[in-house]
Amino acid sequence: METFFKKTNIENGKPQLIANELIIYLVENVTIYDGEQKTSYQNGVLYLTPFRVVWVLLPTIALSLSHEQILKIESYQKMFAISSSPKINIILPQKSFKFSFHQGKRDEFYNHYLLSIQKRKEFLSQNQPPPYIPLTNNSNNNNNVITTNINNNNNNDRFDSSKAGISGVLKTINDKTQQTDKILNEAFSDLNALMDKAKDMVTLSEKLRITLDKKTKDSSTAITEEEDEFKSFLLQMGIESPVTKKTAGSQYHNELSRQLSEWIIQKQVLTRQGTKSINCGMILLSDLYCIFNRARGIELISPDDLYRACLQFEILQLPLRLRKFDSGVIIVQSQYENDEQMAKEILDIITEKGPITAFDLSKIQQISLSLSTEKLLASEKTGKLCRDETIEGIRFFDNNIFI
Repeated sequence: METFFKKTNIENGKPQLIANELIIYLVENVTIYDGEQKTSYQNGVLYLTPFRVVWVLLPTIALSLSHEQILKIESYQKMFAISSSPKINIILPQKSFKFSFHQGKRDEFYNHYLLSIQKRKEFLSQNQPPPYIPLTNNSNNNNNVITTNINNNNNNDRFDSSKAGISGVLKTINDKTQQTDKILNEAFSDLNALMDKAKDMVTLSEKLRITLDKKTKDSSTAITEEEDEFKSFLLQMGIESPVTKKTAGSQYHNELSRQLSEWIIQKQVLTRQGTKSINCGMILLSDLYCIFNRARGIELISPDDLYRACLQFEILQLPLRLRKFDSGVIIVQSQYENDEQMAKEILDIITEKGPITAFDLSKIQQISLSLSTEKLLASEKTGKLCRDETIEGIRFFDNNIFI
């Protein structure tokens, strides 16, 4: 133990502090343990500073342990030892010690101690010499404690007291917040520049498409295979002129509803959801939001705008409808879609493949599990399906019992 702790002078009943050192926290009635063995250093006062901990037993004994020596500290208490005092385990490279707190305040001291060690290591990681200068030992002192020499080549670096305590923590958090805001502002400025470039690319693609269309209409000019492939690529880029609030004004949701309906029918979005009929089926509103925004490129819309646009389907007499199931799931479906037709399609699947679960239907029709579940439940209400509930889940059958 004497190899790691060093003797410190006492001044006015407290450990002698170096320049710019201050006492952060202190606890009375603390005992030092060497590993699991209690030492003779018992019932002293433990002081915490930004550079070290100092254990003091008046009038003459003061032992200090610098933060640089510590690998880590742990809050420690023996299991099933009700009478045992709470402790802090101090782990050094070749040794471990414990501070036993007989009058409590272990957790408060531990939090302050851990923060001080972290701040000290952050300071040293900046490749600056530590400002702590060990005091010269008095060889005539009766306490037989051997000190550990710490190199210090620069006396100009001093500890900033404004960084200690709660105010120091708040200042550090504020500095990090300002740095984060600065990084975000720079990132968004780059993003805005990228969006401007993307708009230029969309404009360029439209011009190229128009040129290729004119060339197609001119029968005297043949289109090469590369030009035809490039035209297909331009068509896959999405909606050519997406409706925006800036261009549509007060008619934004009406115009967005018309464009959405036209796009769903043109791209046969509902057909891709597993139905056999062209543009007759349904899709989750959340799925539609994702693929529609992808087609719009950089002119993205909010979920609320999409919902408001879908509400206009019936008002504008468009061939689509917005529907909400009993569970709260919202879908977009064809105006020709109904539960009887949906149940008939599921019955055809059951006739061919046998009883199915929601997971089976999602794989067959290539739709989401939540949508397949809603389709089965809605078909069951028509009376054409019946269920069998087992530990494996719900399996749906053709209803041959109640016809």
